[in-house]
Amino acid sequence: MYHSFNKTLFIYILSIILLIICLPISNLEAIERRIKVGDVLDIIVYEHPELSRRVTVNAPHGKINYPFMQHVAVVGLTTDDLSKLITYKIADFTGESSSVMIFFADQYDIYVRILGLVNRPGEYLIPSRATIQGAITIAGGVTIDAQLNNILLYRKNQTEPIEINLEQFLQTGDQSLLPQLEHNDTIIIISKPGEEVQVLGAVHKPGKFYSIKKRNILDVILMAGGTTNKANLKAIKLSSGKAGNYNQVKINLEEYIKTGTTDLIPLVQPGDVIFVPEKKFTWEGFSNVMVAIGYSLGTLISVLVLIDRL
Repeated sequence: MYHSFNKTLFIYILSIILLIICLPISNLEAIERRIKVGDVLDIIVYEHPELSRRVTVNAPHGKINYPFMQHVAVVGLTTDDLSKLITYKIADFTGESSSVMIFFADQYDIYVRILGLVNRPGEYLIPSRATIQGAITIAGGVTIDAQLNNILLYRKNQTEPIEINLEQFLQTGDQSLLPQLEHNDTIIIISKPGEEVQVLGAVHKPGKFYSIKKRNILDVILMAGGTTNKANLKAIKLSSGKAGNYNQVKINLEEYIKTGTTDLIPLVQPGDVIFVPEKKFTWEGFSNVMVAIGYSLGTLISVLVLIDRL
């Protein structure tokens, strides 16, 4: 019986040793790696891009030059520990919760393109373990009209984009919703459906415009570069509604401006279309033009007569 017990114990210990040996080294490092002096860390704060930066753990006390953290030693912490600590510090200062991700900067970098409704679209070199959330943060975060529940990820050798629901991730924290980024990925942030307003007609830059929340017709026309000298401000047309069911009204913008009641100008809504017509031909206008031409010709003839007499 004693011999049988020793044999069982030996097999048990041997099994544990083999299990440890067979574990992937990378997994052990991921579990055990702790911050030490000299480490370079990438800190990414989704809700506050201005707080995203690369820092070095300085000797001799193991501190980092980071807001709210100058007097806190980070040596011995894991990146997850530090992420939770910085999240708490930011929340304590701003009163808002934030999503903080931290990576060791010695992880190899990859290039990704981040396009669409972000504040700084372009191509970026980011940590290989960064998520789409981190990549967007590096690009300055999304604009107010970005559609977070349908972000498009285009990958080399794949014809169809991967659709990502970042909004659901922010609500649930489910990391499985965010695929691992790869070298040469392209991330496109599109606008919310119907969140734009179109400006057509006699403006300098006709087209679609975003960030129209709490803006009136004049605001959006100014976003379109303002009106041309041919614009008829007395007969601006505003078409509102969706799915082709439009309600069109005529607005005398000139009257609002003349009377100083611009605060009463109607606000625009997502999906609205503003049309600025050109002034129509009138005999009064034609008469004014002819008077101006006649005056100019008279002045020119007088100058020529004077020259001839010299």
